[in-house]
Amino acid sequence: MKYNFLCLNKAYAADVQKGEDEIIVTIGDRRFKVRELTMHENAISFRIKNKNYRMPFARDKKKIYISLEGEYYTLELSSGARYGSEGPGQRKDNVIASSMPGLLVKLPVKIGSKVKPGDTVAIVEAMKMQNELRSPVDGIVKSVNFKEGEQVDAFVSIVEIDESP
Repeated sequence: MKYNFLCLNKAYAADVQKGEDEIIVTIGDRRFKVRELTMHENAISFRIKNKNYRMPFARDKKKIYISLEGEYYTLELSSGARYGSEGPGQRKDNVIASSMPGLLVKLPVKIGSKVKPGDTVAIVEAMKMQNELRSPVDGIVKSVNFKEGEQVDAFVSIVEIDESP
């Protein structure tokens, strides 16, 4: 997958590929073999060569704020890039989608389930990491478009929530 972003007002292109037992990230002419990648709610843990890293992050609709080894960075998605469940067009908070294609490993909700902000509605495994997809709204699950064990594409609705009034 290819990503474009700005960091410190400089444009970068990143290419992320799944390897045999690692994720290969290429940024410009630098190549990184990332192993033992674990996604937490507000941090990513990983290993490059023989060094472990923990990278806390936060994000809003346009920027990702990260901390790495005491340095702070703001990543801004370049024109045409996207992340999260926004996908093409307008963001819909009641539609839950993965930002990457992957395997739907857990679906703890069904049609009619009540959810509140922060509730896990799906877990998708992509590039050897499990991503918890959480409800951003109060509501009732209106549709479930996949079953556990199925492959899901990026930015395709997995669960849709009918928001509470």
